[in-house]
Amino acid sequence: MSHSDERPVDVETIMTRIRQEAARRAVGGGATPSRAPAFNRAELFQTLNRAEQNARVGTRVPEMNRFNRRVRWLARAVARTMIYLTQVITTPQRMFNQSVIQALHLTVRLQDQQIERLERSLAEVARGLCFQQREMERLAAGVPAAAETSACGNSPAPSHLLDPLYVAFEDHFRGTPQDVRRSLEVYLPLISESGAGKPGRPVMDLGCGRGEWLALLAENGLQASGVDSNRLMVQACSEQGLTACEGDLFDQLGQTADESLGAVTAFHLVEHLSFDNLVRLLDEMLRVLRPGGLVIVETPNARNLLVSGGDFYRDPTHRNPLHPDSLAMLARSRGFARAEAYFLDVEVEGRRLQPAGEYRFEKLMDYVRVSRDFALVGYRP
Repeated sequence: MSHSDERPVDVETIMTRIRQEAARRAVGGGATPSRAPAFNRAELFQTLNRAEQNARVGTRVPEMNRFNRRVRWLARAVARTMIYLTQVITTPQRMFNQSVIQALHLTVRLQDQQIERLERSLAEVARGLCFQQREMERLAAGVPAAAETSACGNSPAPSHLLDPLYVAFEDHFRGTPQDVRRSLEVYLPLISESGAGKPGRPVMDLGCGRGEWLALLAENGLQASGVDSNRLMVQACSEQGLTACEGDLFDQLGQTADESLGAVTAFHLVEHLSFDNLVRLLDEMLRVLRPGGLVIVETPNARNLLVSGGDFYRDPTHRNPLHPDSLAMLARSRGFARAEAYFLDVEVEGRRLQPAGEYRFEKLMDYVRVSRDFALVGYRP
């Protein structure tokens, strides 16, 4: 068949059919699955706690407060004797009861993990479908991809076809949003001490991703905005009511007035930049910060053997790991004051900032135990 005989694809007709089919199914055209009874998690744990208490019946002497002192002493003596005699028979049953209860607790925890994985997978699918819907609508409207521009900045927007893939990649390797937020809490005291996030001193987060840091700042009543080149990441921030725009970070910084920000943050961003762009980024950060303004940069730690020896390269968009001494020296050379590198010690309460210069590398295992990430903290004079 010649090319002249081929029919062009009518995107609008396809979209119309998809909408009609979706509407038909929503009205009831498809089979309605039967609903399972609602799962009451609190009731489940109450039942398990009661079962655990009942499983210990016959191992402790009752209070017997309804008897007077003499009778109570005699009753307790009898009870202790009965418990001693019956334990020979009831011990195997109690052990079996405890084993069953422990197995049930373990089952609940495993189900929680499975539910979390399913929710994460559903979120990935939802983001991918949303992106594909927007692309179909763009094709239906006849708008070419090259005609799109970034939501912030005037540079042509890059192709977003790989955005869902990188979101899924981040969800798999970066950890849950709850884990990331807990790890970032260590920086809140620095923000508060610098006065950043107050009126006239907002925080700008570069490469804001899913918005964990922005959400944490908002919960503490601090003003903040973010920028990210990934469209789905920005959409996730917007759905949480956070202020974020899609675009190039240098475009956004270029549109920011001198001495207008209280803090600039960048978590796991600089390892994606070339050396020239890293220096450019430090210069732009210094320009937009108010005097006394704060910069926080977190990145994988090149001094950790597990990181620099392999784990760093799990992300194919990483360029090279940065040495804490090098990044601190670069920041000082570009004009930052009190620019120091900090390791992130993991404690029971969370992470703690430890000056990198205080860590002693004396044995091989010290290069393995050192924190996998480090932070650069600096101030504009």
